[in-house]
Amino acid sequence: MTAHAMVVLQSLVGTMDRPGGLYFSRTPKIPSLKDVYQLSYPDFHGKPRFDDPENITPLAFKAKKARFSTAADAILQDTKPRVALFHSYNTTSFSNPRRFEEALKKLDFIVNVDMYLTELGMYADILLPENLWIENSGFTVRSYQAERPQVLLDEGAPKLRDTKSYGEIVNGILAAMKLYDFVVDPKKLAGAQLGAIGLDKDKLRQANGVFDSGEPFRPKEKFRTPSGKIELYSTVLEQAGHSPMPEWVEPASKPSADYPYYVVTHHLPWMRMLKNANDPILKDLQCENKAHIHPSVAKKIGVKDKDLVWLESPVGRIKLKVAITEGIRPDTIMTEHGFGIWAKGRCRGFGWGQNEGEILPDRTLAEMKQWRRYAAGRGVGICDTTVRITKA
Repeated sequence: MTAHAMVVLQSLVGTMDRPGGLYFSRTPKIPSLKDVYQLSYPDFHGKPRFDDPENITPLAFKAKKARFSTAADAILQDTKPRVALFHSYNTTSFSNPRRFEEALKKLDFIVNVDMYLTELGMYADILLPENLWIENSGFTVRSYQAERPQVLLDEGAPKLRDTKSYGEIVNGILAAMKLYDFVVDPKKLAGAQLGAIGLDKDKLRQANGVFDSGEPFRPKEKFRTPSGKIELYSTVLEQAGHSPMPEWVEPASKPSADYPYYVVTHHLPWMRMLKNANDPILKDLQCENKAHIHPSVAKKIGVKDKDLVWLESPVGRIKLKVAITEGIRPDTIMTEHGFGIWAKGRCRGFGWGQNEGEILPDRTLAEMKQWRRYAAGRGVGICDTTVRITKA
């Protein structure tokens, strides 16, 4: 709803796909893996997924997006044996991780692909060690706010351990299953994709690793909507069962006598979700998350900077140090994401701060079906909770 409102606002003031507003990224026309290999995947039509995205968020499902906020509920309600492969995600990425961990125990077999032994890896039957992100090579197409097509060459640093890229791991699994038709040669794929835009790795190296088309920026005048125009009233959303216009919806949880404050989270600018949580240099920048509160709240509960407090919601509680700031609403408390590591495989990050997911609710499939009109995206409602704060 917020994203839709932003599009409407930019359209009204004339900044949609214009300087000063949101650009539709200009990316080079690169063939997909299916185009290069002429792959035909098995037909899953008529075989609904166990977490029911087809009916809850059909547009997000078409875009191959999943719903992590309902993952635990979907697994716990499921009646079939399941094998799960997790890549990069971790229990500390999920809201209400304790319930998600209960769901993991129900799965029949878990494969975890990651750079470290993470919290999720502690529940896995098999661990497949992946390269560090800096060790992977290939190329990257700029897709965010790109005024013109740009490509970056990634040479990759020398590997420190006997690890593989995620693509190599998937190829190995496919070969073991004798599904050789689906095994992909990454060099062939990259060569075909770069060749389609008249490039190869040598040309990129000669250009210091960066290709810039230099094309002049021309604002779009036709859009991918049924009318070809900007549609403030979205018939696409309406036909999918979602609200065609932004609507105000009462939050699932409102301040009460027991839980009088909203809680919000954010990512530190140097943190890449949890992927670099094992970096000791980042610990020097900020080694723990904090409870950022307004001075009036600090005065009310009798605390000062760096005092310890409990943040408690209906699903859990965490202990944090206080950071007092005028830059927050008096009815709101903020803390950072990316802390609370307890798996010692990420030894450098072990014991930093607290996982704010412990106080955030996950969602049930029934809730999301009830909210379908307003919840076209994936993560709706995971921060929609209230907390109380007390001196520790």
